[in-house]
Amino acid sequence: VAGVVVVFEVQRSSRSEARKEELRKAELA
Repeated sequence: VAGVVVVFEVQRSSRSEARKEELRKAELA
């Protein structure tokens, strides 16, 4: 079960990071 939680956290963090990158690109555009 702990492994599933770790994977979920990693996916969520990577998704938020991707969103930050999109916002940064939008500001530069």
